[in-house]
Amino acid sequence: MAIPDRIHILLVEDCLDDAELLAIQLRDAGLPVDLIRIADPHGLRRHLLEATPHLIVSDANLPGFSGRQALQLSRELAPEVPFVLLSGSLDPASDSSFADAVDACLSKRDLAQMPETIRRLLK
Repeated sequence: MAIPDRIHILLVEDCLDDAELLAIQLRDAGLPVDLIRIADPHGLRRHLLEATPHLIVSDANLPGFSGRQALQLSRELAPEVPFVLLSGSLDPASDSSFADAVDACLSKRDLAQMPETIRRLLK
């Protein structure tokens, strides 16, 4: 798969500041992205039923919703879409069963790695 002209990313994130930091990182790397932020399972379900993104990026912990739940719903509705787990509070790879189920794990401290992760997953 070639990298599309516009990369449609569905971001499962409750913190607007974290979403903006990710958007800045991707823009500064020259990636042409459309970032849609949602923060609950209903929004994730609705967006996945309406359109298929190129990539899903999810925070590990949201109020009343988890990255694990986001992964489960994403695999159910869009199993072909790569899923990236982001964590701000712990090493995202610390739960090996969870880390093995996603396509990539990154710490929010390592957002500089996100552009290369996206390129790798979309090739």
